[in-house]
Amino acid sequence: MTNYSVIYDSFKHRVEEDPDFFNYLNTLPEISDYIVEQRCAALLNEAVAMFKLACPPKVDLDTVSEDGKGFASDLNNDEIHILSSLMFEQYLERGIAKLRLLNVNYTSTDLRVFDPSNARETFQAMYDDVHVHNESLIDMYKNSDRDKGGYISIDYSEYENY
Repeated sequence: MTNYSVIYDSFKHRVEEDPDFFNYLNTLPEISDYIVEQRCAALLNEAVAMFKLACPPKVDLDTVSEDGKGFASDLNNDEIHILSSLMFEQYLERGIAKLRLLNVNYTSTDLRVFDPSNARETFQAMYDDVHVHNESLIDMYKNSDRDKGGYISIDYSEYENY
């Protein structure tokens, strides 16, 4: 059994510098912690769906543990890393949606001081890098042996008679 908190913690280490994810105005620390856990749960659900669409996982991600706080299966470090990386991608995707919604008309003097297109392009480039990295992680996962580690090799001796 792998607790969701293991995956949440891995994800939280990636966003630890983002105060907006952890601190909420005029809320008690307990309520802030609850909000963070709810956001992590939503991101994990999306990450599991993305993982299952990209490749069939070699472990059951649908069955919940008896206490309801984790997966019934034991996830290895690769699967935990992939899920937290996919959570991070979904987190950044929300940022892209916010950037696209901020379609403000700037005057020419505003653009001399602050050019929003540069910030958007930089953020989009970062998201694209994370997305490509996640595709690479999933590709390596698909082509590796979960139990033994390393890439799956083809035994060509089986095809000698063909």
